[in-house]
Amino acid sequence: MLEQQLRAEWEASEWRRLRAEMALPPPEPQYYAGAAVAPVRPWHEGGSGVLKGLVRFGIGAFGAWMGYIAAASNDGTGNIEIGASVIAGFFIALTLSMIGPARQFVALLAEITRWVLILGVVAGAFWFVAHMHSA
Repeated sequence: MLEQQLRAEWEASEWRRLRAEMALPPPEPQYYAGAAVAPVRPWHEGGSGVLKGLVRFGIGAFGAWMGYIAAASNDGTGNIEIGASVIAGFFIALTLSMIGPARQFVALLAEITRWVLILGVVAGAFWFVAHMHSA
């Protein structure tokens, strides 16, 4: 019987607490003195990841080409050394394109690539339409 009374008193106190919490008005929103300004991302953090990947691959291919030219110009290098320098040139150029100010350069090249692709598609469509009736 004592246990039942204790459980009933506990349940009643919980119901009182719930009613008291629900009766309180919602808290006022906090306004700051300055207007809340959304943080602006730098321009080079946005853009297409696919285009940035293609640009980075192009930079890596350029590094591989430079490694090939440097290794092939020596008289004593064999095929293994030339292959190693091509792979090293690719990965070194790829790694350097991901750090520091080179990231902004990659984003700039990606934007240029995007507009060149758009203009190429538009020019190709115009060429196709212009030559469609000539055949």
